Amino acid sequence: MAKVSVIGAGSRGTALAMLLAGNGHDTILWSHREEQAAELSKTREHKAKLPGVILPKELKITSNLEQAAKERDVLVLAVPSVAVRETSKKLKACVLPGQLIVNVAKGIEAHTLTTLTDMIEEDGCCCGVLARGDSYGDVKISADYTIFASGGIGGNYSHSTNYPHLTGDALRICEKHGVRLEHLDYVQIHPTTLYSEKPGRRFLISESVRGEGAVLYDRTGCRFVDELQPRDVVTAAIREQMKKDGTDFVWLSMEPLGEKTILEHFPNIRRRCLEEGYDVAKQWIPVVPAQHYFMGGIWVDSDSRTSMQRLFAWGKPAATASTEPIDWPATPCWKVLFSPSGRRKKSQEIEKDSSGAPERRRACRDGWTSDGE
Repeated sequence: MAKVSVIGAGSRGTALAMLLAGNGHDTILWSHREEQAAELSKTREHKAKLPGVILPKELKITSNLEQAAKERDVLVLAVPSVAVRETSKKLKACVLPGQLIVNVAKGIEAHTLTTLTDMIEEDGCCCGVLARGDSYGDVKISADYTIFASGGIGGNYSHSTNYPHLTGDALRICEKHGVRLEHLDYVQIHPTTLYSEKPGRRFLISESVRGEGAVLYDRTGCRFVDELQPRDVVTAAIREQMKKDGTDFVWLSMEPLGEKTILEHFPNIRRRCLEEGYDVAKQWIPVVPAQHYFMGGIWVDSDSRTSMQRLFAWGKPAATASTEPIDWPATPCWKVLFSPSGRRKKSQEIEKDSSGAPERRRACRDGWTSDGE
């Protein structure tokens, strides 16, 4: 088993450290705050980020960076992207030749606006990336292994529940270099998000609101769809109605729920709508379909390897359904991170309960009757 240190005790770093320790690796979790390291060691719980989750007793915790880096096979850099540069400078004096460094930070540096522009390809292998920052121009970053974890595609849509800076850059780069992509049309649109002319993410109005009795109206106050139909059906109906009405949204009324239900079941939705000037207990709110999930992306195998050697993809950029094997050698660093004894199961059995498919709830409101989702 490997000796691994996770640098950064946020939610991501702590979760990775727990996974590594659970897989039998000698793992240290480093926090930049001495008091946090002491609390985690004492309570064995990250109450701020992972409440209720007990840290493995084998996981060692420290605020001493030199101790965390000393005689470690792998250093996992899990600090926020804005802290990567500063933390790396501190680590420089502690890192020894032969130590493997894995950076799992996501996002951009706010003060330099460093963004990914291309990958470095040599003889069919990924050897790093090219990046650009406003303060220093283009930079070449060489690496033995590269992980694309750059988020989804929400920024390409007028309305999305994702951040606008997520524009699928990794997908475009992979397409340019012939890296296999799949299911790029697997995009889920949520039918009801709070309409706003402000830039940024759209706030999702949950299906459970409609499940409790909320209804959709066109500009004249008439219902036009069974609100309990699946997302694609309701989305299509809303878009068609918006086209007919010549509007950018339709109306959603939560008034049928009653103020008591709204306050007890949907306090966050009420609070967010109040911030936009709408009291959902008394007023209709404007809603619009928005891009929500992206299930396609870069093809990966069961170990998140892409079709290009030394290139991996995590999270939103990676397609989620592929399990086909590929013929380039397995990567030791990947096995260290995720695979007990250097292996992962090819498949998992998913047990179904004795009742078979989940029970579908039926509802009847104002003349509409339908199976719910």
